[in-house]
Amino acid sequence: MAEHAKTMTKSRWAALAAIVLIPLLAWQGPSMLARYYLNEARSNLMSRDLDAALGNLESAQSWTPHDPEISFYMARVYRRQGKLTELSDQLKQARDLGYDIERLKHEQWIAEAQSGQMARATPHLPELLVAAREEDGQEIFEAYVSGYFMTYQFGPAIELLGHWINEYPLDERPHIYFGTFHENGQQWKQAAESYRRAIEVAPKDTDARLKLAKVLLELQQHDEATAEMQKLMGLKPNDPMVKLTWAECMIATGSTDKARSVLDQLVKTDSDNIDVKFQLGQLEAQSGNHEQAVEWFREVTEVKPFERSMRYALATSLRATGKADEAQEHFDFTSRSVKAHSRIQLLLEELRKKTDDTKIRHEVGSLMLDYGDPKEAEAWLRSVLEFDPDHEPTHEALLKYFIKAENNDAADFHRQRLQFIRSRPVIGPAEPKPEPETDEDKE
Repeated sequence: MAEHAKTMTKSRWAALAAIVLIPLLAWQGPSMLARYYLNEARSNLMSRDLDAALGNLESAQSWTPHDPEISFYMARVYRRQGKLTELSDQLKQARDLGYDIERLKHEQWIAEAQSGQMARATPHLPELLVAAREEDGQEIFEAYVSGYFMTYQFGPAIELLGHWINEYPLDERPHIYFGTFHENGQQWKQAAESYRRAIEVAPKDTDARLKLAKVLLELQQHDEATAEMQKLMGLKPNDPMVKLTWAECMIATGSTDKARSVLDQLVKTDSDNIDVKFQLGQLEAQSGNHEQAVEWFREVTEVKPFERSMRYALATSLRATGKADEAQEHFDFTSRSVKAHSRIQLLLEELRKKTDDTKIRHEVGSLMLDYGDPKEAEAWLRSVLEFDPDHEPTHEALLKYFIKAENNDAADFHRQRLQFIRSRPVIGPAEPKPEPETDEDKE
């Protein structure tokens, strides 16, 4: 009987709760659900899971389609993804819905920095750092550091990284940026130390651990590299980049059969992966199968003709198969590339002291066009225009580059800019004014 009374009491409470909660959910439910998804999206942004963030924001927007804060965070996701048109659309929508104008303006400045428009973005940095909300600080630091590195302004980038570490000591990303900076300069020990610091701050950061393993391979510290890769294989066993680096570790330690098995699986699932094909070519060459090695190396050099290590490997295997003349062409390119990159390293040392030297930047970009990644060459040449928007030789180089790349819009921009520069009147030194006549002159 007492049990029956308890059951009846519970039923009454459940009914009462339903009477109260159903209208409440009908009234507040959409906004509560939208707020839940928005908070999840902000968490995704912090963990750099942009796909999940966008999915949660779309869910939030389905419940409250006119919430300006949702539009703002969608703009932030698109900025991170480099989708500038979508970024602009969402910022406009957030503004039309009444979002904080100052914060929208700040996000636009952050976007300019991230895209490397440092001449426009740099003057706003002090205001941004003073006015930043807690969650915006890291966004600002990363965008500006990325922009400075994108335009090869190393001094400001390094200085800002130091401030980033001081302000956010539990953020691993500035250490990763430092590691990448050292790695690009082939300062392997410093790079390894930076990646180790990143892992100390964030032990679960697989990106830092993978970068550390690659640097350790460069340092020929194979045991430590293998230990790092064993951890990564436990965390991300199906990640193609992890599997490729694991294969490189096995090659370095002499386990070539196991490495070949991993690489064969990778090339079946990702037939366009140039790095996998190069490693397979290396294995064939090491085994004396130079005919097969040549096939792999031809494929990779067609995609990356500027990679001198790949060109040299092809040349070596061509010579081994008796094709000495063809091999010599690739050996000659390799020799010229080595000289060009030695020159680039000297120029980079000078640039560290004279960040705004457009002559140095132009020479680096021009050398990269012939002996480097075309995209990197383009970035170097664009960096010249950050300091001198009317630098004629740079516009000429970019015009030729975009014509070759069949990018008509970009080519037209530089063609028109050149026409404008060349049509301006040349302003020379003023002619000296004639001196007033003296009485002697009159006589």
